[in-house]
This record gives sequence, structure tokens and C-alpha cells, in this order.
Amino acid sequence: MVNKAPLKRKPKKEVTDDSVDFILGAEASQEEVKPEMMPWEDGSLRNDVVKLYNLRLPEPIYVKLKWLAENSPDSMHTIAMQGVLKEMEKRLKER
Repeated sequence: MVNKAPLKRKPKKEVTDDSVDFILGAEASQEEVKPEMMPWEDGSLRNDVVKLYNLRLPEPIYVKLKWLAENSPDSMHTIAMQGVLKEMEKRLKER
């Protein structure tokens, strides 16, 4: 037979009326919190910081986008950004 060392566990904290009141009070105060702030409303975000996102396009769409950019004053980036912003605003309004 193998002798096992006794487990050295800290005793569980007792739940008291005070701790229950504290928890219930915390839950109640969370219900009164102002409406959720959207991630893009975070004051620490900066317009001068640019994040990259690779957009995978089927070849025919890529060629159309390239042709549009070559035959207009706008770049491929500008055309794609305008489309993304328009669709994004539409979807945000729907929510």
C-alpha cells in the first residue's frame, strides 16, 4: 500500500448573509449600468493607426476592381473602402 500525503487545501469560505447581500447588490447595480459602449466608441482608438486586413477576391472581381481603378481617379483601395463603409453603415443601421 502506498502512503499518500494528505491534501493541503484551504478551507472553503463560508457563505454569510453579508456575502449574499454583496453579490445580490452587485447584480442589481449591473442592471442599472448605462447602455453598452460599442467597441469603436472607445476613446483610445486613433484615426492615424491603420490596421491591415487581407481581402480575398475571386479573380474576376479583382480584375473588375483593378479596371475601375485604372479608368478612374480612385485607387483600388479607395473604391473597396467606399463599398465596405457603405455596406457597414447599412448593416449597423439594421441593428
